Amino acid sequence: MIQKSILITIVFLAPLLKVSGQLTDTLVDVRDGKSYLTTQIGNQIWMAENLAFKSESGCRAYNDKPENAKTYGYLYTLEAAEKSCPPGWHLPGNEEWKTMIAFVSLDYPAGGQLKSSTGWALRASSGDNLWNFSALPGGRMNSNGKFEGIDFDGYWWSSIEGTEKSAWFRRISRDSQDIYEKYTEKDYGFSVRCVKDAEEKAKPN
Repeated sequence: MIQKSILITIVFLAPLLKVSGQLTDTLVDVRDGKSYLTTQIGNQIWMAENLAFKSESGCRAYNDKPENAKTYGYLYTLEAAEKSCPPGWHLPGNEEWKTMIAFVSLDYPAGGQLKSSTGWALRASSGDNLWNFSALPGGRMNSNGKFEGIDFDGYWWSSIEGTEKSAWFRRISRDSQDIYEKYTEKDYGFSVRCVKDAEEKAKPN
């Protein structure tokens, strides 16, 4: 009976072990010494935390409070976001976001799988963090400098522009387990998740 129970448990857990994101090596940003957890999702390696590098311009902590930057990272304009990832990492493009979201959303909505299991305004708003992405509701800064949405929504830039004056972003909301894909003005302040650069294959001699 015990062996049968163990077998049933292994069969039940096998799909989860196969698809769950795995925390990889810790990323240490050589510019300021900050360290970040990273997670492998499919063939991509993502930061498992929001970027908290203080660039010279174009980034602010929510409500200009440093303690918010420690929890949620900084909010960056698109121009600052494109320059702020550490060496060997980059701001993900729209197709990289789509690849990751498609990979995790085979069984049920991606937002619920990427959300942190804690840190959201309502317990029912949390996710299962199956991929160790640990998405938190860091809010945003509007183009007029107004902060809003902390504890309720998370926003992340894509490096690909939507129009001449706008760019794509992703939003995960308290009220949904989906991920929204939209574009807005480039001077909004959103969170940043960096993706590891692809390794170049050695050329044959």
